[in-house]
Order: sequence, then structure tokens, then C-alpha cells
Amino acid sequence: MSQTSVTSHRPGLWAAVMVAATLMAGCASMGTTAPDQLVGKRAQERWDLLLKSDYAKAYTYLSPAQRAITSQQSYINRFGEGAQWLSAKLQSVSCESAERCKAVLQIETQVVARGFTSPISTKVTEIWVNDEGNWWFHQNP
Repeated sequence: MSQTSVTSHRPGLWAAVMVAATLMAGCASMGTTAPDQLVGKRAQERWDLLLKSDYAKAYTYLSPAQRAITSQQSYINRFGEGAQWLSAKLQSVSCESAERCKAVLQIETQVVARGFTSPISTKVTEIWVNDEGNWWFHQNP
């Protein structure tokens, strides 16, 4: 009996096999993203929000433990008007373990004060922790 005749007699079985194969391929692809790629993506997303002054959304990137002890308004109040971020670009991510990574970003800032005419460029190192199945920014209180 040929392959064609088997599938034509059991179309439901063939459909079930195809659905199962598709689901397994999808599950496999979800688990293949390396922690450093996930942290890099989330770190850049968070800084993109900060650049837009969307501090409320940036707050959602704090770890659950930090959100439990820091209100959203308290977090927002930390940001003043003495400087303006101009750009943020991910430079590297290194993971010390499956639960902790460091993201390094190049930040360009314009200080709003007498004597500061040129932007300042600096590197910022952030700690990211894996908790509740996701990567979160760990900010020192």
C-alpha cells in the first residue's frame, strides 16, 4: 500500500500528526533563545521606554520583588529634569549563571546645567535576574 493510500483512508490521523508536529516545532523554537539574547532585548526595550520618558512602562521591567517594595509613583519620582537621555545602545550581555546576567549599554546624555554644552557618553552596567520565568532589571534601592 502506498503512502498516498494510507493518508487518504485516514485524513483525521494525518491532520492530527501535522498539528502535533507544528506544535512541537513551536515549543522547540520558544526554548532556544539564549538568556543573553533575552536580557539584551529586554534591556534595550527598557531603555527605549526611558528615552521616551515612559517611566510607568519602564517600571514594569523591575523584578517582582522590587515592585513589591517600590511603588510605581516612587519609581517615577526618581527621574528628574537635570539631564536628558539622547540615546541608549546595547553593547554586550554576559550571564554569570542561569539566574543572573549583566547588560552593558552605551548611554548618551545631555546635562541641563551651565557649563555642559556637549553630550556626555558613558557606559552603564545593569544587573538582570531570572525570576518567575522572565528576566527582570534589578535596581539597587
